[in-house]
Amino acid sequence: MEPTQSSSKYEVVVDLSNCEQEPIHTPGKIQPFGFLLAVELSNWRVLHCSDNTNEFLGVNANQLLHQPLSKILTEHSLAQIKHAVANEKLSVINPIELEFIARAQSFQGILHINSSGLLIIECEALHLAYFPSSDFYSTPSRLMRTLKDCQTVHELCDKTVKFIRHTTSYDRVMIYRFDPDWNGQVIAESRRSDLRSFFGHHFPASDIPTPSRQLYLTNRLRIIPDINHTPVSIIPTSDPITGQPLDLSNAFLRGVSPIHIEYMQNMGVVATLVIGIVIEGNLWGLIACHHYSIKHIDARMRLLLEHLGELVAYQIQTLENLNAQRYYLQVKTYENEILKNIAQKENLLEGLHASLDLLLKMNSSSGVTICWDENITSSGEVPPQELIKKIVHFLDSTGELLFHTDSLKTFLPEASKFANIASGMLAVRLSKTDKKFILWFKPETVRTIVWGGNPAEKAILVPDKEGVRLSPRKSFEKWEEIMRHRAVRWEKFEINAAYHFRLLLLEQIAIQHRLLIERNQKLQQLLDTHVAEIKKSYHEIQLLNEELVQKNEELITQSEEIGRIAKILRQKEDQLRAIFDHTKQVILFLDKQGNILFFNKQAQCNAPLLYQRQLRLGENLKTYLSSPEEVTSFEEIFNQVLKGNPFIAEQQYFSESGSRWFRVEYNPVFEENNIIGVALLLIDITHLKKYISFIERQNDVLKEIAYVQAHEVRRPVANILGLLNIFNYNNFADPFNKEVLEKMQASATELDVIIRKIIYKTYLAETFESLSDESSSTLSPT
Repeated sequence: MEPTQSSSKYEVVVDLSNCEQEPIHTPGKIQPFGFLLAVELSNWRVLHCSDNTNEFLGVNANQLLHQPLSKILTEHSLAQIKHAVANEKLSVINPIELEFIARAQSFQGILHINSSGLLIIECEALHLAYFPSSDFYSTPSRLMRTLKDCQTVHELCDKTVKFIRHTTSYDRVMIYRFDPDWNGQVIAESRRSDLRSFFGHHFPASDIPTPSRQLYLTNRLRIIPDINHTPVSIIPTSDPITGQPLDLSNAFLRGVSPIHIEYMQNMGVVATLVIGIVIEGNLWGLIACHHYSIKHIDARMRLLLEHLGELVAYQIQTLENLNAQRYYLQVKTYENEILKNIAQKENLLEGLHASLDLLLKMNSSSGVTICWDENITSSGEVPPQELIKKIVHFLDSTGELLFHTDSLKTFLPEASKFANIASGMLAVRLSKTDKKFILWFKPETVRTIVWGGNPAEKAILVPDKEGVRLSPRKSFEKWEEIMRHRAVRWEKFEINAAYHFRLLLLEQIAIQHRLLIERNQKLQQLLDTHVAEIKKSYHEIQLLNEELVQKNEELITQSEEIGRIAKILRQKEDQLRAIFDHTKQVILFLDKQGNILFFNKQAQCNAPLLYQRQLRLGENLKTYLSSPEEVTSFEEIFNQVLKGNPFIAEQQYFSESGSRWFRVEYNPVFEENNIIGVALLLIDITHLKKYISFIERQNDVLKEIAYVQAHEVRRPVANILGLLNIFNYNNFADPFNKEVLEKMQASATELDVIIRKIIYKTYLAETFESLSDESSSTLSPT
């Protein structure tokens, strides 16, 4: 744990205002258990050197500055380094055994290139290795076998600290996990039996400030063999050309902040080794090893421990992902049920109202509320509507699409009155412009937090012989705090699931909108076709009507029957329009597998008659058919329609209340010349069937009446003509009488022709009436 540095052995001054920005990556000093060279790659000359090379190489630091590496390292060692640099394989060769010309002794070296492009060479004596070679290669596999059966993160961490302590013999090994505010908690510990435990203790974020946490993202392992060491200066401290201090971010010898040294001394710790646990690029926690006497771990062992840290991070991530995946699978089942409810309702809001219990099961909440403008609907334990309205107003002002907190009173102080119901809140917004939210609530969880010392006691300024200096807190005694007005934090996977659910609902809205547009377009096309047919029929009727009216005007004085026919035709015309306005069709859209994608209200109303049960989206229409023969017939028709061949038939359906006839049409649905499904239209023609039967019977009666009446009328006409034939016109001397008789015969003949026309027109009216009713039965509503 490395907070900030003050003065003392390290010549850096920090105060309470800048300790978070302290450049601990450029301390200008190193720890004394090794030495360091910084080399310019352009000329392979030493640019910086630690001021302790004489202890290791017998050569003063100033004698090494600006010297080429060829005069410092043996030819073999230099060739290895140049080859690794040229092929970017420095990390592969670490640690490397280096031989220096000044002393016939090999050193264990670690190489890297810093942010300034300088080659950093760090060396330590080989005799400092403490780890048996026989155990080196088996350690990772032994740890993997130890961890592979762990079911929880806490179980995994507990086995990890025991394994690492057994492997390294540190007095205390802990795993320290960060919360979202960077406070830490010791969640696993293995220690010497005589040491007091830190297990379960919390530590404030100020104990490990931001600069230290950032370094663990790039340099995962930090070792301090002796906290009481005397630091060694870097010569020169800054680059003589750029004036910038030497970047030691990834150096294992990097000097230690004096305030961190004092922090460890206050804890009684002499040696430390800390490994960062990094998951998905974020610092999840630390493996902290403490020792109460001087203890060093050599480079080879440190590299192994760094790999073990990555292995532990991978196993933790795997467990967390597995738990999240289990949660997501459960949530997915709830989402599917909610989507089904939405599909069965008129709109999204009704579907959500029908799914309140499912929404409540989606996470660890105890209450859920749907806010749809002024409409508020809830399930479970939720705060009163007055507070919910204030919450909605607050969320609307933030503009956030997803919001979560474990302490609602932090944002709305009035929420503290309802902490037992709504301390935690998770909210998703379903519209960028309207006040449409789904809110989940959690009650407060009153709990006791055990801190390793008072969290309010942070670094302070204390008197010093040189004036004042920054000093860390000194107390690490158990300190308890009662935590109120806070709920259990929302898990990351709960937040992600809520965000995904929001996207799913928005996608569902878009899909429904698109399907509605497509359906309206297809219905409009169908309507246009029917309208065109009706206009054509109407035009023909108008022409016929005009002709009948004209004939009616010619015969109005002779017969009122023609007028009745014209009246009937006008009535039939009105009936035709009314039938079109009120005709209802059963409409279903199927995908290429026969699954139901859409059905209208008329389809649902007629489902008990047509299919003996209610329709459900997503089910295959074949499952509604009652016999294998019906299934086979449906498959044959369906396959032909998918080939582009429409199918039309009439079919009779039976129920307990009687039977009904439907005109059944299967039509392929195209998208960019590709058939994507089938439109199924069923038109109820039961009344049409009955009406046609009635008209046929009426037609027979009408013809019989017309025949009888015509013969009855023609009988006196025939008598007149017969009498006229008795007379011999030539015997009448009076020309006038002869003319009268001729006119009587002509009138009787004309009367016979008129009667024949009446019979013909009567039959014509009957035929037109039948055709008119048949046309009107095929109309469908918009």
